[in-house]
Amino acid sequence: MPVEKIKRTFAATTQNAASVACGPKANQTLKSPNPALNIHRRKEAVATDSIFADEPAVDAPGHTGAQTFVGRSSLLTDCYGFCSVSEFPNNLMDNIRERGAMDVLMSDHANYEMSARVKDVLRALMIGHWKSEPYYQHQNFAEHRWGHVKANLEWLMAFLDVDPECWLLALNYACSVMNLTAEKILGWRAPQEVATGETPDLCILLFFMFWDIVYCSRHANKQPGSQKGQEIRGRFVGFAWDVGHKFTFLVLTDDTQKVIKLSVLRLANCPENEMRLDENNLRLDKVAGKELRRKVNFTTAGRDPCLADGFIMKTLVPDEEKLNDVSPPDGDDDSVETEIGTPESIEKVPDLPENYDEEILNHPTEEEEPSEILKGK
Repeated sequence: MPVEKIKRTFAATTQNAASVACGPKANQTLKSPNPALNIHRRKEAVATDSIFADEPAVDAPGHTGAQTFVGRSSLLTDCYGFCSVSEFPNNLMDNIRERGAMDVLMSDHANYEMSARVKDVLRALMIGHWKSEPYYQHQNFAEHRWGHVKANLEWLMAFLDVDPECWLLALNYACSVMNLTAEKILGWRAPQEVATGETPDLCILLFFMFWDIVYCSRHANKQPGSQKGQEIRGRFVGFAWDVGHKFTFLVLTDDTQKVIKLSVLRLANCPENEMRLDENNLRLDKVAGKELRRKVNFTTAGRDPCLADGFIMKTLVPDEEKLNDVSPPDGDDDSVETEIGTPESIEKVPDLPENYDEEILNHPTEEEEPSEILKGK
């Protein structure tokens, strides 16, 4: 093999584990000497942020928040519920094992996102870590993407009159749909296609809509695979991506309020499943003429005042007392009693000479006298 080809190969590849494997001694490797080589690389930076709700999530051990991970190049968004922000390392590992190790982790300057355990994970997997400036959380790209996710989430819950405690299920559903929706900024490609390189299939989105009333079989005291069990009523609340085949769904049962994963279910023939596209469905305060049960309020981990009220930048109000202390400049009387002269009519303005433009471009020298127009007469 030519030497030039070997040099080009080393320049185009990494050798992160070269110092571990080389040497005359045969080392016993009970553990992986370099975990970064055992995991798929995502090849993009990923921004993360914490979302908090004022309502505990249903069928979850007290989840009152969610950790979002957004691909900086692909816009691929994933959410994981948590009870405390101390679970951030677990959420980070879940996202890495599902999507792959990112090149750089982008986060706020929060302590729990810079803990020793988080640094150990990033060191082991060769992941960089970029933090936003303290009290400048708007520099985090996840804050921007959350504005779009929040708008879709609130509209979905208001449009379908979803129970407030189902906010986490609605959040995951909204993210799943957004990941399979073409974006103009991505060249009209879906985020999942940009992240994985594979064209996604949309068939799973066409069967049911979130919060549809469905019927499924309860397999109590029946053999596996039997469809003769008692039929129960529930709500369609999402997709089971990691269970069964690609058409496995999540159903929230009415009687137990538990989420079960099934592939065989049918849409209930009832008026509630009929979409009534009237004027009330376009509002966030009313749906089909009914008052909302209670709107869920979402907040982010950012403590920046400009992000407190739904990412609306507050207008700075000047201090009138300090402005009044400044004295006006000499000769500038702008009081109410000042008399303002009447402007002269435009008809009294003299016409410009024909050579006016040439005289401006070719300014007269000291020996030449400027015209009366240039003198201001």
